[in-house]
Amino acid sequence: MSLATGVAALTVGVRALDIAQGVTAWYEENKSQDVGRLYDKVRKLRDERTVVEMFPTTHSKSDDSVRSPNVEALINLFGSNDGKPHPAGVVYVLYDKRGNGKSHAGRALLQEFYQFSEDKVKGVMFTGDMMKDNIPEGICEKLEANSIDGWIHVLLLAMETLAEEHPSVLIIDSLNSVGNENVNVKFIQALYSAMNAEKNIFVIVLTQEKTVAQALLECNGGARVLPLPGCFTGESQSPDWNETNWTVDQLVELVHYKDKGKYNDDEEIRQLVHPGMTPLEVVKVVNARKRKSHETPDSPKKRRAS
Repeated sequence: MSLATGVAALTVGVRALDIAQGVTAWYEENKSQDVGRLYDKVRKLRDERTVVEMFPTTHSKSDDSVRSPNVEALINLFGSNDGKPHPAGVVYVLYDKRGNGKSHAGRALLQEFYQFSEDKVKGVMFTGDMMKDNIPEGICEKLEANSIDGWIHVLLLAMETLAEEHPSVLIIDSLNSVGNENVNVKFIQALYSAMNAEKNIFVIVLTQEKTVAQALLECNGGARVLPLPGCFTGESQSPDWNETNWTVDQLVELVHYKDKGKYNDDEEIRQLVHPGMTPLEVVKVVNARKRKSHETPDSPKKRRAS
């Protein structure tokens, strides 16, 4: 992706839409046009709680993800804040160290822990390190919205749920760079400006870079970009991030989740993990053990080592 195309996607995306007649009338007028088809596409992604990959992946959907600290924080966003709902129409930032389960949490929220009452949470997650320098370009290309004026506004129109429903969630994963010429920060500014603190949407940004998290929190004076509740202490504009470690039990559960049926005894897994390890570190240890077990006594590797 070039700088020019990344900035161009943002420029096209923020162009205003004429929806003075209301969303329903606007849709009826445009449903056979590219802009209407984009609305339908995003609506379908939202209703199916889709994780949109920016590049091919072998990740498969499961029904037993680990209810980790970050998963809990995302679920709690739908709870109360001193008796009041957490405000919708704003951007929430979740910083955590690399490999500590941010992407896992976003997937788990949408694919397993989306039902908190009779209503189901709706949402979309965009994920993939390849888009880190030009987030708007990556999303725009994936939605095939390159030529659509106001595609950011269409994205939000389609994401919004009714006032009596849970807010939908738009999760932007791996925002680990401010982007070329600050394009990623400008994209977040475009999102909260278009929502205007009114739309029934939670935008959640996941990052492993404290400097990026701080840049996002500072970009609007704190009114519409906030640290994710439960993930920090101190002031919202200068938070002390929790970086909560997974428990050993959660790490054991993770190994079962990654390697179903491989281990029958939890004690065997506990010999591989220890307090303070990140999920990524555990996965690397387990994968190394699997590779070692696949080396037979007569394998070339074994013969060279002997």
